[in-house]
Amino acid sequence: MIAGRLVCTDGDATLELCADGFGARLVDATWAHAEAQASTETGDATVDGRGVVRALGVTATLAEARGASAAATSAAVVAVTLDDSHQVLVLGRREAAA
Repeated sequence: MIAGRLVCTDGDATLELCADGFGARLVDATWAHAEAQASTETGDATVDGRGVVRALGVTATLAEARGASAAATSAAVVAVTLDDSHQVLVLGRREAAA
């Protein structure tokens, strides 16, 4: 997390993860490149190999997150990396129905 935003880097490019109920996309985040390379901050998120994700005050066990290696969070989105691919599982919180 840089400036409250989820960013990721492979060392060459730095991208911001933007996600909501309509989808997800990666946006260029060269503004955060140097800090992203030096950062180890993940927000308040954890995941274990059994698929148990703890973030945003919620604990959930997700079959899709089995084998996950890391998680990061911003105020409303959790990103979980999967060990067996380059995929990122993006989780969001929905407001309770009225």
